[in-house]
Amino acid sequence: MNKFKLKKTALITTIILSSGLLIFIKQAGAEMYKWVDQEGITHYTQSPPPGDIEAKTLKPPPKIDTESARARIEQQQEKAKKLREGRLEEAKIEAEEKKAKAIEEENCKRAHQRMATFSRPRGLIQQEDGSRIRVDEEARQAGIRESQKMIEEYCK
Repeated sequence: MNKFKLKKTALITTIILSSGLLIFIKQAGAEMYKWVDQEGITHYTQSPPPGDIEAKTLKPPPKIDTESARARIEQQQEKAKKLREGRLEEAKIEAEEKKAKAIEEENCKRAHQRMATFSRPRGLIQQEDGSRIRVDEEARQAGIRESQKMIEEYCK
């Protein structure tokens, strides 16, 4: 007897839910009316206006094709990803160019300092270990030529 009551209750619940769902579906597709009353207030209803008031029937919005919408979103995301990657690559190249330019400017500055050092007669030349030596005229002229080549290379 208990099993029979459970089956009957389940059947009744199913019928009630199904009919409620049908009513909901019918209302979801119902026509909408737009009309203005005598006081100038605009109304939107699912039933025609009372009396002989002129109403405009509104069409429901078109159904959305989720597959094509999803495909468009994926295309836009892919396009945005490519743009982002391109910008990152451009920023990386720009940073490398700035670094190279800074190195070139530093080399130019050092070449001019070297030229100034060799341009002084009987000047002292600082060695890599920090000590200073006096160079003869032949070495000084060679240093000037080498400095001029460095200036031409680095100071463009």
